[in-house]
Amino acid sequence: MSAPSAATSPFTNGLVSENNKSAVVGELNDPFEFDTRPRYTNAFLPLTEYTTYEKFKVILFTVTLVAPLRILIIVFLLCIGVGLAEIAALGLPPIDDAMELQPPINSRWRRFIVFLMRIGMRWIMFLAGFYWVHVEGSYDQRARIIISTHHSIWDTIYLMVYTGCCEAAKADLFRVPMMGSFLRSLNAMPIDRRCPEARSAAKRNMRARALDPKYPPMIVFPTATCNNGRQLSAFKEGAFDCGVPIQPVGLEYPARHYDVFALKNMAWVFYWTCCQFVNFHTVRFLPVITPSDSEIEKPSLYARNVRTVMCDSLSRDPVPYVFEDELLRIVCRDNFMRVHQHRIMMKQVYEEFGISMHYVDHWVKLLHSLDADGDGLLSIEDVQKTLSLSSGTSETEALQRVWSVLKIDESADPQFEDIPPPYNEPFRRGTWYDTLSGGVPPVPSRPLDDIPKELLAVHDIVPAFVVIFSREEDAVERRRSGLQRLFRAAFGIAAEDFTTDELRGQLREKLQEYIPNIFTPSQRHSVGSETSGRRKN
Repeated sequence: MSAPSAATSPFTNGLVSENNKSAVVGELNDPFEFDTRPRYTNAFLPLTEYTTYEKFKVILFTVTLVAPLRILIIVFLLCIGVGLAEIAALGLPPIDDAMELQPPINSRWRRFIVFLMRIGMRWIMFLAGFYWVHVEGSYDQRARIIISTHHSIWDTIYLMVYTGCCEAAKADLFRVPMMGSFLRSLNAMPIDRRCPEARSAAKRNMRARALDPKYPPMIVFPTATCNNGRQLSAFKEGAFDCGVPIQPVGLEYPARHYDVFALKNMAWVFYWTCCQFVNFHTVRFLPVITPSDSEIEKPSLYARNVRTVMCDSLSRDPVPYVFEDELLRIVCRDNFMRVHQHRIMMKQVYEEFGISMHYVDHWVKLLHSLDADGDGLLSIEDVQKTLSLSSGTSETEALQRVWSVLKIDESADPQFEDIPPPYNEPFRRGTWYDTLSGGVPPVPSRPLDDIPKELLAVHDIVPAFVVIFSREEDAVERRRSGLQRLFRAAFGIAAEDFTTDELRGQLREKLQEYIPNIFTPSQRHSVGSETSGRRKN
């Protein structure tokens, strides 16, 4: 496949498209020289808000018992489906070793039961308000792997109904009662990512299944998390490692007021869906893409080119966020800490520095424990109060010097997002279905939190922790000047006569003096092991 032309977006005022490299923001006072993205709208936030009209519908459907009745019937159908899955799984061997290729299910009576389960899935969607699903294009059986956009808890259901595809699931889920029978009856693929050998086996098994028509096709969500309906975050490379033809699929949920984007509480999303008069769903099958020799040799190129084709064909804006960026936002939200996501590229953190999300999660929680006033930002007074430091001491003076080193100048950032066409308008293709539904909502413009100059946010502090505790010597050596600045601020002495390891060692000891558990999360992981396991997911 030849490299397609990049889909670009004319962002202005510093808010730029991923492919528009000329619009990068100005130089910043960043001591550790982390890669900084220009400001992008967040692909992990919904396109619509919980408006008064939506509240009225929820009350109406609840008081009239329409939503509870829908849910009751859906639960009844799910119970029948679990029973059918238990019958279909009779005689199937348990999943003792996820590294072994599981045999295909060829029995006609098992496949008939799975067919009945697929009918039940479509009825569940009908009861939830998806009376009609608009399909453009068709599934091509040459593609054994379907690469789909991911937006909601409803994504897999219709694709399973329409194509008979299955998903990959954690091996532990196959041992859960009822859930295990359901997955085995659908011929789902167990995956164990806890060691390099298991990850290699998962890649080998996925390729073997893709080449064997006896297995059902497999659906993969390469973003590894939900995006809204107008943007597309970076792809993980796992499915592209197989080097086989794939078929991209774009899923859309056009609506004027209700975005089915999966929020934190999936139960609420499910209930909110059942409180709609009608739910719209569009499935767009794109032509099969066969990889070139260079793409087979380099899966990252294959993934990037497929993503560009999908953005161009589906009118999505590519943004450079990855799954770990969303995890960072979630952990900051759950710990009431503020962060500007475009200031920390989590892909750089775990690839260049070898620091897993497990440690970043731990550090955010520690910063929350230091936030005495609970405003989501750290002031010198917060740290003094939490660590019982007296004012006017050498420790406080050192803290003030460290504060000035860590604080990143954000004056070059736009304070408000300027959403350009076509993303500032509902997306319609001119069909009767789009006209009736109202199209996919526009990208909402959101202000950037204003962080006072004297306060530090997560994105000011975490880069220092990453450099101090990373075991990747080359990446750390490139940040030696930043370490020297931080060392001079912390100790008040020259840093030129110290080696990089000595600088880090002194800073690490000083941090552990005040925060003893800074490098000991509750469940200890090796710094590199978890990271390497996520690169190919």
